[in-house]
Amino acid sequence: TADAFITARLEDESEPFCIIDFDGDDFVYIPTTSDDFLYGALKVAGFYEIEEFIIDRVAELGVRFDELKEAEQARGIASAEAALDGGDGADNPESESESEADGGDESVPPESSEGGRKLALNFSSRRKGLVFEVFWKFDGKRKKAFGNKSVPVDELSADESGALMRLITMARKAGFKFEENVFVMSEISKISSFLKGALAAWKTQFIVRKDRKVDLLSLGERKIMLSARAKSLGGDSGDFDIEWLPTVDGKVVAKDDISKIFNGKSSVQILPEYGILSISNKDSNFVKNVERARGYGFAEGKIPKYMLLALAEFGENMALSDDLRGWVDTLLAKSESLDFADMPFLRNYQKKAVEWVVNLFSHGCNAMIADEMGLGKTIQTLGVFKTLSRGGEKFLVVCPASVIPVWVAEAKKFFPEFKTQILTSKTKRVLGEILISSYTQLRRNREFIDAQQFAAAVLDEAQFIKNPDSKTTAACASIRAKYKLALTGTPVENRLLDMWTSFRWLMPGLMGSRRRFEEIVQNSDDSIKLIRRQIAPFVLRRLKSEVARELPEKIFIDLLCPMSDLQKSEYSSLVEKTKSELADKLADEHSRRWTVL
Repeated sequence: TADAFITARLEDESEPFCIIDFDGDDFVYIPTTSDDFLYGALKVAGFYEIEEFIIDRVAELGVRFDELKEAEQARGIASAEAALDGGDGADNPESESESEADGGDESVPPESSEGGRKLALNFSSRRKGLVFEVFWKFDGKRKKAFGNKSVPVDELSADESGALMRLITMARKAGFKFEENVFVMSEISKISSFLKGALAAWKTQFIVRKDRKVDLLSLGERKIMLSARAKSLGGDSGDFDIEWLPTVDGKVVAKDDISKIFNGKSSVQILPEYGILSISNKDSNFVKNVERARGYGFAEGKIPKYMLLALAEFGENMALSDDLRGWVDTLLAKSESLDFADMPFLRNYQKKAVEWVVNLFSHGCNAMIADEMGLGKTIQTLGVFKTLSRGGEKFLVVCPASVIPVWVAEAKKFFPEFKTQILTSKTKRVLGEILISSYTQLRRNREFIDAQQFAAAVLDEAQFIKNPDSKTTAACASIRAKYKLALTGTPVENRLLDMWTSFRWLMPGLMGSRRRFEEIVQNSDDSIKLIRRQIAPFVLRRLKSEVARELPEKIFIDLLCPMSDLQKSEYSSLVEKTKSELADKLADEHSRRWTVL
């Protein structure tokens, strides 16, 4: 036939078509509508189909390409092939040298043993995928098939043109794309099956060389087994670091290649030295969380110890050095080493709270007491101050203005050795052991507070900083203190972000960035469980029902409050007014009843 009928079925169920009529050495195409773009696309797609059909038939029947080549040149296909020449492949820094390719194996088709130029393909493994370069091999030499200094198309014989077109078609069908004078298969899922299956057919058509790294690709995806070991930095640092030890089939991945594995965007990647590597989402997220945690360390690039439990899931995900294992064990153990002889007024559960807080402080961690209201968070905190005090320490308490008298009274009653001072706009220096400030005064006197260094800082009713963007929260974040303690009976008032804000003040990074935290809350069905597990070692929460035996019986006091003269006058006036209104209503009701009768 001398014409081709091309049609397509579109999403709107229409079926546009066009006709290509071959007339001698030229062709005309007959559109059936005025949509030039649509029919241009149909024409291009039609030529691709025609090309593949012809190449497949030629490959099957062994037809010579003399007449076909003349038609190609007339249609400009040869010039299109020449347009692929983008530069000399030797200038490509990723090009595989012949010596490297020769390091693998070579397959020569029987009919290529002698005579003429034959196509030689050099396969290599790259990070971007399976790659092959194309050369013409003849007289013991070889010359590039594409790019500068390649063999010109018009110098190729019919057989050579046919082989080149056959290669291009086969490569496209297999999933290769032409990039920078080489063919690249970047879809990792296709690589192994191609090497195990289709490559055998290629070896009957072309000279095939491949380096030894390509054989690793044929193994398909291999899972990385990740192990990690945490070690303390020692000295005065409160940080630790992690050593990664990924292995593939028992082979340890080189240290320089570790970052390549975990910095990739995909969980499946190619490392030429190891093949196709598969990384579990759990391990990938673990590594990313660790790397994010490095930004919060006391030493640059290191990780605060308080993040160890959250990152390692209490040591389950990594091996711990002996000193870190001891650190974890003593952190989680119940401490009963303090002497409360000078604090006999503390109840047992209050003593446990003091020991718990001091133990966390001694491990470089901060704490939150979230006891139910009425269990004595104020006196427990003062007990912590007493335990930490060695003489000369300064403590800061930030609380609502209405609670300031309570702190002053509790300190005076139970710890008279502590001198309290209330922060005001006239405060020039810290005179007492305990400086007490309202949240408002803290914000207004931020410059003064920023210049102070405290042994411990306490936020009472810590939910006051639940808004991470408020000025009050920013003022609290600037407090400089060795230890920090948050007190609240309602750690979460409206949303889980309340808890994140409190812990950003206590231990930055423990709950990740705000964006990461909000992603977990929105996308994880177990978000509450995950958050609770993460903060559990640092939160103490008791209800009255749990410590009821230690609480005294309720005391009811009838407190008579005599009225002042002004109050008496107002009260009498109100009573008389009410009596008068009531009498009028009763008279009206009585009159209506008699009228009806």
